[in-house]
Amino acid sequence: MAIFGKMGMYFHTLVTATTIAIGAMVAPPSTAATFKVTVENVAPESGINLAHFWIGFHDGSFDAFNAGEPASGAIKLMAEEQVIGLGARILDDFNIPTPQLTDIVISTFAAGTDYAFISPELQSALEAGSDRATISAILDSIFNSDIDVKDLPPSPGTIAAEFANSQAGKNGGTQDILFYPTLSPIPIVQPPGTTASRLIELDDPQKNRFFSYATMLFPSNDAFIGNDNPKAIQVFDEQGNFIGADFTVFGNQAWDAGTEVNDEKIFSMPANIDENGTIQPHPGLKAPGEGGIVDTQLDGLSFANADFSKPGYQIAHITITKVDEPSTNHGLLVLGGLLSIVTIMSKLKQGRNNFSSRFN
Repeated sequence: MAIFGKMGMYFHTLVTATTIAIGAMVAPPSTAATFKVTVENVAPESGINLAHFWIGFHDGSFDAFNAGEPASGAIKLMAEEQVIGLGARILDDFNIPTPQLTDIVISTFAAGTDYAFISPELQSALEAGSDRATISAILDSIFNSDIDVKDLPPSPGTIAAEFANSQAGKNGGTQDILFYPTLSPIPIVQPPGTTASRLIELDDPQKNRFFSYATMLFPSNDAFIGNDNPKAIQVFDEQGNFIGADFTVFGNQAWDAGTEVNDEKIFSMPANIDENGTIQPHPGLKAPGEGGIVDTQLDGLSFANADFSKPGYQIAHITITKVDEPSTNHGLLVLGGLLSIVTIMSKLKQGRNNFSSRFN
């Protein structure tokens, strides 16, 4: 009977597909695991904002900075201008078509946005007043090439470049950028009460045992937060077991990079007067009425509660959690379902043979 012929072909196809599916489900798992880094801005309303975060996992040998010493050029760029060297990943994540992205970049640059954190070439072209076609071509070369932006080398002189060229980076350390996905009212700046997160894959606990971070506090001359002890935040133990992280960064843990005088002239930032000092605990912002940041508004935003030096002031809550693998029970249910179908089809095939034998 034709129907049984088709059923047999379907049965053969199903068994083959089921075998492949079962094989896929019982294949050895990848050694890489996925983790989620989450940053919540816990400052009060009208409080301090967070620029995009540099995050790094390493073997404990990457020391980004030391209190009491002059800031490196990389820390200066991060603390003054939000430049960490992985900026191309930001706009790539937005996945905006080049024509619209060009319009956004040109208009936000005119409003004061510095795009050196994306690409020095892009920033130079914008400063030179290059035409729209040139800006579009630069953006297209960054985001629409066959190269994954994660494979692009970090911008020279940045904290990302320092990490990539360090022992920790060459030993299998992992770094990324974490940011709040907005282009307005202030591009890529995380306001109080918001949360940003990033998924990151780590394949060797020993090479990624410790966590480091750094970000500029906005608005400020050169205030930032970050851990000066590379082994302060351990996310895996000596045996490679995941510990995770859950901690709050307080205002009294903020740093002054010592690279720019704290005149708090917000509309002249980021370029201002060199201080030539050393990294020190930040003294806080000017008091209300002194014409500083807390007295200023930017694009309608108030920073009246931005002085993070007040007792008990909280800036950020950071957590690192492991993303669960697909449920084993779910896999077994799927497997059970597939095997049930195979059982049914086997019975149908047996029925077909019995039916055919009656007429032989």
